[in-house]
Amino acid sequence: MPESFRKKIFSSFAVFSSVRFTFSFILNLFLPPTGFWILKDIRSSVILTSVVYFSPILILSLFRFLGGGFLSYLLFWIFVLGIFVYPFALFYFTRKSYFKYEEEKNFFLFFPYGKIYIFAAFLMFSMAVSYFGTKLVREFWIDVYEIRSDSMEPNFQRGDFVIVQKSGFELKRGEPILKRTEENVILPSRIIGLPRDTVSYKYSQENLPALTEIFVNGIPIRSGEFNRDFVNLDENGERTNLNHSLDETNLGKTYKTVYSQENPQSVFSLFLYFPFKVITLGNDQYVALEDNRTYGIVPIFYPPLEKKDIVGKISIRIFSINWRDSECRDLEEGSIKLSRHLECEKTFQKLNKARIRWKNIGSN
Repeated sequence: MPESFRKKIFSSFAVFSSVRFTFSFILNLFLPPTGFWILKDIRSSVILTSVVYFSPILILSLFRFLGGGFLSYLLFWIFVLGIFVYPFALFYFTRKSYFKYEEEKNFFLFFPYGKIYIFAAFLMFSMAVSYFGTKLVREFWIDVYEIRSDSMEPNFQRGDFVIVQKSGFELKRGEPILKRTEENVILPSRIIGLPRDTVSYKYSQENLPALTEIFVNGIPIRSGEFNRDFVNLDENGERTNLNHSLDETNLGKTYKTVYSQENPQSVFSLFLYFPFKVITLGNDQYVALEDNRTYGIVPIFYPPLEKKDIVGKISIRIFSINWRDSECRDLEEGSIKLSRHLECEKTFQKLNKARIRWKNIGSN
């Protein structure tokens, strides 16, 4: 066979192999069995399926590892396990018996021990893409945020993991968001007033324990009576104090808020000087309040929330675990100590108390 003709055959085979690999990749991405049975290319299908489905584990591991939290450790160890298993799978499905032609072997492996370098290159490339890719995704598109405070109780709890949409969203009254405070702290909150709305509050001791009644465009958002039914629990499940809950409805969105049963005298004197206030919001201004209204204080004394300080919109809760409830902290409400356990527990002690809150998953 002439050498020129042989080169043409090999070139055609190389093009065909590239096209076959591309189709195998696409089919295995969406329908792995299709890639196996239609293309009759088990070797390519297995290799590409390993790449396609191993990469998301790597991406998720880095995604959570960079963000911290319980899922970081879980996905990180899945990733470590994959590191040990993947080379054996790659060696098995690319062994010599799978190659029918020497040209095919040379095309795929390039040189002796090429599969080792291919695996190493793939791993390094995946890590680089995962690291910088997740950075970009988390910065501009979507992020996972862990609730680490009680500011949104009873609707969101410590240990809730929520999806945060950072672009392409439209805000409505009553929707939960992430905001950046003047101290550059990221906190969950809830939209009360939109641009060009008029938000006002009126102080009245008859409205205890909330102290104030909130109005949006002249309409009160309170939609029920106070119920002394919200119980604060410490990490051992013991009751610390009993607070009041109140339903609010804002443009059809109903949610619960919590008010403390005790109000310090300083708060009363504050409202005596400012019994009534009206805020007319600008084109890029919002009013956002937390659901847990400690001491009945409405943060309406602070300037409106600027649009640039809205980090994103909370879409859905994807996971919830109470292991953060056991976090060492010393919180006080006046003379009431919410946590009397001043010594930090060890990590394994906290994990031993951890329980998944299945009812929270999938809600917003």
